[in-house]
Amino acid sequence: MAQSSISVRVLSFNVCLGGRSVDISKVAEAISASGADVVGLQEAGANVELIARLVGWAHFDDRHQVISRWPIAEPSDAAGAYVYVLPEPTAVIAIGNVHLPSDPYGPYELLDGLGVEQTLDLERSTRLATLRQRTDAWTSLVGRGVPLVVTGDFNVPAHTDWGPGWAEHRAQPMAWPVSEAMTALGFVDTYRMANPKLPGLTWTYGYPYPHGGEAEPRDRIDFVWALGHDTITDAALVGPAGVPDVVVEVDPWPSDHLAVVTTMTMKPVEPMPYVAPHASRVEVGELLRVRFATPGTPGDRIGLVPTAAPIDDVLMWVAPMEVDRFGEVTFGTAHLAPGEYDVVLATAASEIGRRRIWLVGRGRQPSVAAGFDASSLVVSWQATYGRRFDWVGVYAAGDPDLENGALAAAETGATIDGSHSFEGLGDGPFTVRLIGDSSIAVLAETGVARRV
Repeated sequence: MAQSSISVRVLSFNVCLGGRSVDISKVAEAISASGADVVGLQEAGANVELIARLVGWAHFDDRHQVISRWPIAEPSDAAGAYVYVLPEPTAVIAIGNVHLPSDPYGPYELLDGLGVEQTLDLERSTRLATLRQRTDAWTSLVGRGVPLVVTGDFNVPAHTDWGPGWAEHRAQPMAWPVSEAMTALGFVDTYRMANPKLPGLTWTYGYPYPHGGEAEPRDRIDFVWALGHDTITDAALVGPAGVPDVVVEVDPWPSDHLAVVTTMTMKPVEPMPYVAPHASRVEVGELLRVRFATPGTPGDRIGLVPTAAPIDDVLMWVAPMEVDRFGEVTFGTAHLAPGEYDVVLATAASEIGRRRIWLVGRGRQPSVAAGFDASSLVVSWQATYGRRFDWVGVYAAGDPDLENGALAAAETGATIDGSHSFEGLGDGPFTVRLIGDSSIAVLAETGVARRV
């Protein structure tokens, strides 16, 4: 069914260390003042749901740090690269939300004397390499005609913002690879499209404003990119009063980043069939809600199977029933054992897609374990919250410096259970910590040393 164009206002907002640097209610105030319909958050940590509730919205996705006035679903073929937002029950737009690595930071490296080509090589091996992990999924999505908006703290300027005509350190031409790659994929830098002459610098005027930041080489590193839209209506900065180019003013400002908001028109489209559990981690006894779009054929069903098991091994299933092709079903879990399961969408003839969930014991807290094999320190985690930037850090035994003391670190990749091998750290003793998404909040820790 052909859909009509709608106006969508999208905000990208790095809220700084969980949004509590000043007052998390100011984060919600900024979102409301911006008039956004959908928000890509960065550094929200464990507060994604709280921020959504403070704004007055019921819809949020912890893994992607996206909140919206409309329902959200991560479809079974998204590969962690995007979510659907449903302005209508039968039609979607897609939102990707990124937070690229912050260190080493390219403008700092240039100012410290690193050559242009060496700096660009650094960008290709860090931020561009991280971005490339998602671009195949984005390209496939857009090939199906789904409008896509990508928000994020990219931690790198745009190539369009450096060169003759721009001030200070930005007067030097720089072919920053990430923005060039986004442009090559067909994305539109919505702020620059709407404001070709305004610098629109987003980082940093303070930690948060007006504290510090005076000596920083300020740049525009927060973006709303769009592909498959109809028109860009406007784009503006959200931030403290008195800061250049800020249109939507909020004081006191709660972050070291300004936010950017764009209004655009686009046509939501009917999605391909998918299945989307509301969460990857569910406690035994909680309800498992599953949003879906089915092919609309006789025998369509949504079922739960042990991980990697065929649909014939289904433990329970339901049909779409009254909601026809699009909707949500709910499973109880009190009778199931903790473990890994797949939510499967199938027709009478074949399986269409599946998404994994982890069922953990009631009240189960995250844990971390560590041990040595012949050459590595192997760290494993269990029952984490499945947030994208949960991470494990290896510290000298007892080191209390959570922010700067890690000898080595690795992200959990939004997995609930998993492991990582660290090479070349020696025999310890070490303190190994599991730390929450985009934060320094310790979820669990353990000590380890090689026995000799």
